[in-house]
Amino acid sequence: MASRARLALASVFFAYGIIVGTWAPHIPLAKERLAASPGFLGLALLCFSFGAILAMPPAGGAVARHGSAPMAVLSTALAALALPGPFLAPNLALFALALLIIGAALGALDVAMNAQALIVERALKRPVISLLHGIYSAAGLAGAGLSAVLIGRLDEPTRALVTTLACLAIAVASRRHLIAEPTPARSGPMLVLPSRATIGLGILCFLALLIEGTTIDWAAVHLRENRGASGNLASLAFGLYSGGMALSRFVGDRFRTRLGSPTLLRWCGGLTAAATLAAIASPSPALALAAFALAGLAIGPIAPVLFAGGGRAEPENPGHGIAAVSTLGYTGLLMGPALVGLLAEAMGLAMALAIVAATAVVIALGAARAAVADDDAP
Repeated sequence: MASRARLALASVFFAYGIIVGTWAPHIPLAKERLAASPGFLGLALLCFSFGAILAMPPAGGAVARHGSAPMAVLSTALAALALPGPFLAPNLALFALALLIIGAALGALDVAMNAQALIVERALKRPVISLLHGIYSAAGLAGAGLSAVLIGRLDEPTRALVTTLACLAIAVASRRHLIAEPTPARSGPMLVLPSRATIGLGILCFLALLIEGTTIDWAAVHLRENRGASGNLASLAFGLYSGGMALSRFVGDRFRTRLGSPTLLRWCGGLTAAATLAAIASPSPALALAAFALAGLAIGPIAPVLFAGGGRAEPENPGHGIAAVSTLGYTGLLMGPALVGLLAEAMGLAMALAIVAATAVVIALGAARAAVADDDAP
Protein backbone atom coordinates (compact mmCIF):
# COMPACT_ATOMS: atom_id res chain seq x y z
CA MET A 1 0.00 0.00 0.00
CA ALA A 2 2.72 2.47 0.98
CA SER A 3 4.75 1.78 -2.18
CA ARG A 4 1.68 2.31 -4.34
CA ALA A 5 0.91 5.53 -2.47
CA ARG A 6 4.46 6.75 -3.11
CA LEU A 7 4.10 6.01 -6.83
CA ALA A 8 0.70 7.70 -6.97
CA LEU A 9 2.01 10.77 -5.15
CA ALA A 10 5.07 10.87 -7.42
CA SER A 11 2.69 11.04 -10.37
CA VAL A 12 0.91 14.01 -8.73
CA PHE A 13 4.23 15.85 -8.26
CA PHE A 14 5.02 14.98 -11.88
CA ALA A 15 1.70 16.48 -13.01
CA TYR A 16 2.48 19.68 -11.10
CA GLY A 17 5.83 19.98 -12.87
CA ILE A 18 4.40 19.21 -16.30
CA ILE A 19 1.72 21.88 -15.91
CA VAL A 20 4.32 24.51 -14.98
CA GLY A 21 6.69 23.28 -17.70
CA THR A 22 3.92 23.49 -20.31
CA TRP A 23 2.91 26.98 -19.27
CA ALA A 24 6.31 28.70 -18.92
CA PRO A 25 7.42 28.50 -22.62
CA HIS A 26 4.13 30.11 -23.65
CA ILE A 27 4.95 33.44 -21.95
CA PRO A 28 6.80 35.06 -24.89
CA LEU A 29 4.16 33.76 -27.31
CA ALA A 30 1.41 35.20 -25.12
CA LYS A 31 3.20 38.56 -25.11
CA GLU A 32 3.17 38.61 -28.90
CA ARG A 33 -0.40 37.34 -29.23
CA LEU A 34 -1.80 39.89 -26.79
CA ALA A 35 0.53 42.70 -27.94
CA ALA A 36 1.31 43.35 -24.27
CA SER A 37 3.96 45.78 -23.10
CA PRO A 38 6.62 44.39 -20.73
CA GLY A 39 5.13 46.30 -17.81
CA PHE A 40 1.56 45.11 -18.29
CA LEU A 41 2.71 41.56 -19.01
CA GLY A 42 4.72 41.63 -15.78
CA LEU A 43 1.67 42.71 -13.81
CA ALA A 44 -0.41 39.96 -15.40
CA LEU A 45 2.23 37.35 -14.58
CA LEU A 46 2.18 38.43 -10.94
CA CYS A 47 -1.40 37.17 -10.79
CA PHE A 48 -0.06 33.61 -11.07
CA SER A 49 1.98 34.01 -7.88
CA PHE A 50 -0.70 35.99 -6.09
CA GLY A 51 -3.23 33.26 -6.84
CA ALA A 52 -0.95 30.64 -5.30
CA ILE A 53 -0.21 32.74 -2.20
CA LEU A 54 -3.88 33.59 -1.64
CA ALA A 55 -4.97 29.95 -1.99
CA MET A 56 -2.42 28.35 0.33
CA PRO A 57 -3.83 29.33 3.77
CA PRO A 58 -7.42 28.20 3.05
CA ALA A 59 -6.01 25.09 1.34
CA GLY A 60 -4.38 24.21 4.65
CA GLY A 61 -7.79 24.41 6.32
CA ALA A 62 -9.35 22.29 3.58
CA VAL A 63 -6.65 19.64 4.05
CA ALA A 64 -7.33 19.62 7.80
CA ARG A 65 -11.08 19.18 7.21
CA HIS A 66 -11.16 16.75 4.32
CA GLY A 67 -7.72 15.15 4.19
CA SER A 68 -4.75 15.62 1.91
CA ALA A 69 -5.57 12.75 -0.47
CA PRO A 70 -8.91 14.06 -1.82
CA MET A 71 -7.56 17.62 -1.87
CA ALA A 72 -4.50 16.53 -3.89
CA VAL A 73 -6.72 14.76 -6.43
CA LEU A 74 -9.16 17.67 -6.66
CA SER A 75 -6.40 20.29 -6.96
CA THR A 76 -4.60 18.31 -9.67
CA ALA A 77 -7.82 18.12 -11.67
CA LEU A 78 -8.59 21.82 -11.18
CA ALA A 79 -5.06 22.88 -12.18
CA ALA A 80 -5.26 20.67 -15.28
CA LEU A 81 -8.64 22.10 -16.27
CA ALA A 82 -7.40 25.66 -15.68
CA LEU A 83 -4.29 25.24 -17.84
CA PRO A 84 -5.88 26.08 -21.24
CA GLY A 85 -7.22 29.37 -19.85
CA PRO A 86 -4.16 31.59 -20.47
CA PHE A 87 -3.60 29.90 -23.86
CA LEU A 88 -7.12 30.89 -24.97
CA ALA A 89 -7.53 34.29 -23.27
CA PRO A 90 -8.40 36.89 -25.94
CA ASN A 91 -7.19 39.92 -23.97
CA LEU A 92 -4.83 40.83 -21.16
CA ALA A 93 -7.53 41.13 -18.48
CA LEU A 94 -8.81 37.61 -19.06
CA PHE A 95 -5.23 36.39 -19.37
CA ALA A 96 -4.49 37.76 -15.88
CA LEU A 97 -7.69 36.20 -14.50
CA ALA A 98 -6.79 32.83 -16.02
CA LEU A 99 -3.35 33.03 -14.41
CA LEU A 100 -4.90 33.88 -11.05
CA ILE A 101 -7.11 30.77 -11.27
CA ILE A 102 -4.36 28.37 -12.30
CA GLY A 103 -2.03 29.87 -9.68
CA ALA A 104 -4.66 29.29 -6.99
CA ALA A 105 -5.19 25.68 -8.09
CA LEU A 106 -1.45 24.99 -8.04
CA GLY A 107 -1.09 26.72 -4.66
CA ALA A 108 -3.76 24.43 -3.20
CA LEU A 109 -2.08 21.43 -4.84
CA ASP A 110 1.28 22.43 -3.35
CA VAL A 111 -0.15 22.29 0.17
CA ALA A 112 -2.11 19.06 -0.35
CA MET A 113 0.65 17.07 -2.02
CA ASN A 114 3.26 18.07 0.60
CA ALA A 115 0.85 17.14 3.40
CA GLN A 116 0.27 13.77 1.71
CA ALA A 117 4.06 13.36 1.43
CA LEU A 118 4.34 13.40 5.24
CA ILE A 119 1.74 10.61 5.48
CA VAL A 120 3.59 8.56 2.88
CA GLU A 121 6.87 9.09 4.77
CA ARG A 122 5.30 7.73 7.95
CA ALA A 123 3.89 4.72 6.09
CA LEU A 124 7.25 3.96 4.46
CA LYS A 125 9.21 4.79 7.66
CA ARG A 126 11.74 6.82 5.69
CA PRO A 127 11.97 10.29 4.11
CA VAL A 128 10.78 10.68 0.52
CA ILE A 129 9.74 14.34 0.25
CA SER A 130 13.00 15.49 -1.34
CA LEU A 131 12.75 12.76 -3.99
CA LEU A 132 9.20 13.88 -4.77
CA HIS A 133 10.36 17.47 -5.19
CA GLY A 134 13.11 16.18 -7.47
CA ILE A 135 10.45 14.52 -9.63
CA TYR A 136 8.59 17.84 -9.78
CA SER A 137 11.76 19.69 -10.82
CA ALA A 138 12.63 17.10 -13.46
CA ALA A 139 9.05 17.14 -14.77
CA GLY A 140 9.18 20.92 -15.10
CA LEU A 141 12.37 20.70 -17.15
CA ALA A 142 10.93 17.86 -19.24
CA GLY A 143 7.69 19.77 -19.82
CA ALA A 144 9.58 22.87 -20.90
CA GLY A 145 11.80 20.84 -23.22
CA LEU A 146 8.86 18.98 -24.77
CA SER A 147 6.99 22.25 -25.22
CA ALA A 148 9.99 23.71 -27.03
CA VAL A 149 9.90 20.75 -29.42
CA LEU A 150 6.13 20.93 -29.96
CA ILE A 151 5.96 24.70 -30.48
CA GLY A 152 5.42 25.13 -34.21
CA ARG A 153 4.15 21.57 -34.59
CA LEU A 154 1.02 21.90 -32.45
CA ASP A 155 -0.98 25.07 -31.95
CA GLU A 156 -0.89 26.44 -28.40
CA PRO A 157 -4.42 25.46 -27.26
CA THR A 158 -3.88 21.89 -28.49
CA ARG A 159 -0.59 21.66 -26.63
CA ALA A 160 -2.32 22.81 -23.44
CA LEU A 161 -5.18 20.36 -24.00
CA VAL A 162 -2.77 17.42 -24.31
CA THR A 163 -1.26 18.31 -20.93
CA THR A 164 -4.72 18.79 -19.42
CA LEU A 165 -5.87 15.32 -20.49
CA ALA A 166 -2.66 13.68 -19.27
CA CYS A 167 -2.91 15.35 -15.85
CA LEU A 168 -6.61 14.51 -15.51
CA ALA A 169 -5.67 10.89 -16.14
CA ILE A 170 -3.04 11.14 -13.39
CA ALA A 171 -5.62 12.59 -10.98
CA VAL A 172 -8.03 9.74 -11.68
CA ALA A 173 -5.35 7.05 -11.45
CA SER A 174 -3.86 8.38 -8.20
CA ARG A 175 -7.22 8.64 -6.44
CA ARG A 176 -7.32 4.97 -5.41
CA HIS A 177 -3.79 4.77 -4.01
CA LEU A 178 -3.15 7.94 -2.00
CA ILE A 179 -3.41 7.40 1.76
CA ALA A 180 -6.43 8.85 3.54
CA GLU A 181 -5.91 10.33 7.00
CA PRO A 182 -7.67 8.21 9.61
CA THR A 183 -9.54 11.08 11.28
CA PRO A 184 -9.54 14.33 9.31
CA ALA A 185 -11.25 17.15 11.17
CA ARG A 186 -14.65 17.75 9.62
CA SER A 187 -15.04 21.11 11.32
CA GLY A 188 -12.91 23.90 12.69
CA PRO A 189 -11.55 27.16 11.30
CA MET A 190 -10.26 27.28 7.74
CA LEU A 191 -7.59 29.81 8.73
CA VAL A 192 -5.33 29.25 11.75
CA LEU A 193 -2.47 31.42 12.96
CA PRO A 194 0.83 29.52 12.64
CA SER A 195 2.97 28.72 15.66
CA ARG A 196 6.29 30.45 16.34
CA ALA A 197 8.14 27.31 15.24
CA THR A 198 6.28 27.27 11.94
CA ILE A 199 6.94 30.97 11.35
CA GLY A 200 10.66 30.36 11.93
CA LEU A 201 10.69 27.61 9.33
CA GLY A 202 8.66 29.83 7.00
CA ILE A 203 11.24 32.62 7.25
CA LEU A 204 13.99 30.18 6.26
CA CYS A 205 11.83 29.00 3.36
CA PHE A 206 11.24 32.64 2.39
CA LEU A 207 15.02 33.10 2.10
CA ALA A 208 15.57 29.82 0.24
CA LEU A 209 12.96 30.52 -2.42
CA LEU A 210 14.00 34.16 -2.62
CA ILE A 211 17.50 32.97 -3.55
CA GLU A 212 16.12 30.39 -6.00
CA GLY A 213 13.89 32.93 -7.72
CA THR A 214 16.53 35.63 -8.05
CA THR A 215 19.18 33.24 -9.34
CA ILE A 216 16.86 31.64 -11.90
CA ASP A 217 15.63 35.02 -13.19
CA TRP A 218 18.84 37.06 -13.07
CA ALA A 219 21.81 34.69 -13.48
CA ALA A 220 21.67 34.73 -17.28
CA VAL A 221 21.30 38.53 -17.32
CA HIS A 222 24.38 38.86 -15.08
CA LEU A 223 26.44 36.60 -17.33
CA ARG A 224 25.33 38.42 -20.45
CA GLU A 225 25.68 42.00 -19.23
CA ASN A 226 28.53 41.79 -16.71
CA ARG A 227 30.66 38.96 -18.10
CA GLY A 228 30.05 39.30 -21.83
CA ALA A 229 28.72 35.76 -22.28
CA SER A 230 27.03 34.88 -25.54
CA GLY A 231 23.26 34.50 -25.51
CA ASN A 232 23.53 30.72 -25.90
CA LEU A 233 26.06 30.40 -23.09
CA ALA A 234 24.11 32.67 -20.74
CA SER A 235 20.93 30.70 -21.36
CA LEU A 236 22.62 27.60 -19.91
CA ALA A 237 22.50 29.18 -16.44
CA PHE A 238 18.82 28.31 -15.97
CA GLY A 239 19.22 24.71 -17.10
CA LEU A 240 22.36 24.03 -15.05
CA TYR A 241 20.98 25.65 -11.90
CA SER A 242 17.58 23.95 -12.18
CA GLY A 243 19.17 20.65 -13.16
CA GLY A 244 21.44 20.85 -10.12
CA MET A 245 18.41 21.42 -7.90
CA ALA A 246 16.59 18.44 -9.36
CA LEU A 247 19.62 16.15 -9.03
CA SER A 248 20.26 16.99 -5.38
CA ARG A 249 16.60 16.51 -4.51
CA PHE A 250 16.75 12.96 -5.85
CA VAL A 251 19.41 12.14 -3.25
CA GLY A 252 18.40 14.64 -0.55
CA ASP A 253 16.40 12.12 1.48
CA ARG A 254 19.44 9.87 1.78
CA PHE A 255 21.55 12.70 3.17
CA ARG A 256 18.72 13.81 5.45
CA THR A 257 18.51 10.30 6.92
CA ARG A 258 22.27 10.06 7.37
CA LEU A 259 23.02 13.57 8.64
CA GLY A 260 19.73 14.80 10.10
CA SER A 261 17.87 17.84 8.84
CA PRO A 262 19.76 20.53 10.84
CA THR A 263 23.19 19.34 9.67
CA LEU A 264 21.96 19.01 6.09
CA LEU A 265 20.64 22.58 6.14
CA ARG A 266 23.86 23.93 7.65
CA TRP A 267 25.92 22.40 4.86
CA CYS A 268 23.44 23.32 2.14
CA GLY A 269 23.04 26.91 3.36
CA GLY A 270 26.78 27.50 3.63
CA LEU A 271 27.55 25.88 0.28
CA THR A 272 24.71 27.82 -1.40
CA ALA A 273 26.18 31.11 -0.21
CA ALA A 274 29.75 30.19 -1.20
CA ALA A 275 28.89 28.76 -4.63
CA THR A 276 26.49 31.56 -5.60
CA LEU A 277 28.94 34.26 -4.53
CA ALA A 278 31.69 32.48 -6.48
CA ALA A 279 29.47 32.38 -9.57
CA ILE A 280 28.75 36.09 -9.29
CA ALA A 281 32.39 37.05 -8.70
CA SER A 282 33.93 34.76 -11.33
CA PRO A 283 35.37 36.67 -14.31
CA SER A 284 34.97 33.58 -16.51
CA PRO A 285 31.49 32.72 -17.80
CA ALA A 286 32.39 29.03 -17.95
CA LEU A 287 33.54 28.97 -14.31
CA ALA A 288 30.47 30.97 -13.32
CA LEU A 289 28.21 28.40 -14.98
CA ALA A 290 29.95 25.59 -13.07
CA ALA A 291 29.49 27.52 -9.82
CA PHE A 292 25.80 28.13 -10.58
CA ALA A 293 25.36 24.38 -11.12
CA LEU A 294 27.00 23.74 -7.72
CA ALA A 295 24.73 26.37 -6.14
CA GLY A 296 21.70 24.57 -7.58
CA LEU A 297 22.94 21.29 -6.10
CA ALA A 298 23.37 22.99 -2.73
CA ILE A 299 20.02 24.75 -2.46
CA GLY A 300 17.89 21.92 -3.87
CA PRO A 301 17.24 19.95 -0.63
CA ILE A 302 16.47 22.99 1.56
CA ALA A 303 12.83 23.73 0.69
CA PRO A 304 11.62 20.09 0.89
CA VAL A 305 13.09 19.75 4.40
CA LEU A 306 11.40 22.98 5.49
CA PHE A 307 8.04 21.86 4.06
CA ALA A 308 8.37 18.62 6.04
CA GLY A 309 9.24 20.59 9.16
CA GLY A 310 6.23 22.84 8.69
CA GLY A 311 3.88 19.88 8.60
CA ARG A 312 5.42 18.24 11.65
CA ALA A 313 5.58 21.49 13.63
CA GLU A 314 1.75 21.47 13.58
CA PRO A 315 1.03 17.74 14.20
CA GLU A 316 -2.69 18.29 14.72
CA ASN A 317 -3.02 20.31 11.51
CA PRO A 318 -0.10 19.52 9.17
CA GLY A 319 -1.91 21.18 6.28
CA HIS A 320 -1.96 24.48 8.17
CA GLY A 321 1.76 24.19 8.94
CA ILE A 322 2.70 23.42 5.35
CA ALA A 323 0.43 26.23 4.15
CA ALA A 324 2.21 28.73 6.41
CA VAL A 325 5.70 27.66 5.29
CA SER A 326 4.63 27.52 1.63
CA THR A 327 3.00 30.95 1.76
CA LEU A 328 6.10 32.59 3.21
CA GLY A 329 8.31 30.67 0.79
CA TYR A 330 6.35 31.65 -2.29
CA THR A 331 6.28 35.26 -1.07
CA GLY A 332 10.08 35.15 -1.22
CA LEU A 333 9.94 33.60 -4.69
CA LEU A 334 7.65 36.44 -5.78
CA MET A 335 9.59 39.26 -4.12
CA GLY A 336 13.12 38.11 -4.93
CA PRO A 337 13.43 39.05 -8.61
CA ALA A 338 11.75 42.42 -8.05
CA LEU A 339 13.98 43.14 -5.02
CA VAL A 340 17.11 42.42 -7.05
CA GLY A 341 15.86 44.72 -9.79
CA LEU A 342 15.43 47.57 -7.30
CA LEU A 343 18.80 46.95 -5.66
CA ALA A 344 20.50 46.72 -9.04
CA GLU A 345 19.32 50.22 -9.86
CA ALA A 346 21.18 51.53 -6.80
CA MET A 347 24.33 49.40 -6.64
CA GLY A 348 24.61 47.27 -9.78
CA LEU A 349 23.34 43.79 -10.57
CA ALA A 350 26.37 41.85 -9.31
CA MET A 351 26.24 43.48 -5.87
CA ALA A 352 22.47 43.03 -5.64
CA LEU A 353 22.75 39.32 -6.42
CA ALA A 354 25.60 38.96 -3.93
CA ILE A 355 23.55 40.51 -1.12
CA VAL A 356 20.65 38.14 -1.77
CA ALA A 357 22.97 35.11 -2.07
CA ALA A 358 24.62 35.96 1.26
CA THR A 359 21.29 35.48 3.03
CA ALA A 360 21.85 31.73 2.64
CA VAL A 361 24.17 32.11 5.64
CA VAL A 362 21.06 32.92 7.70
CA ILE A 363 19.60 29.55 6.64
CA ALA A 364 22.76 27.82 7.86
CA LEU A 365 22.66 29.71 11.17
CA GLY A 366 18.96 28.91 11.68
CA ALA A 367 19.27 25.25 10.68
CA ALA A 368 18.55 23.98 14.20
CA ARG A 369 14.89 24.90 13.66
CA ALA A 370 14.67 22.10 11.07
CA ALA A 371 15.12 19.42 13.73
CA VAL A 372 11.33 19.16 13.91
CA ALA A 373 11.38 17.64 10.41
CA ASP A 374 12.95 14.53 11.95
CA ASP A 375 10.68 14.32 15.00
CA ASP A 376 8.76 11.27 13.86
CA ALA A 377 11.54 9.73 11.78
CA PRO A 378 12.25 6.09 12.56
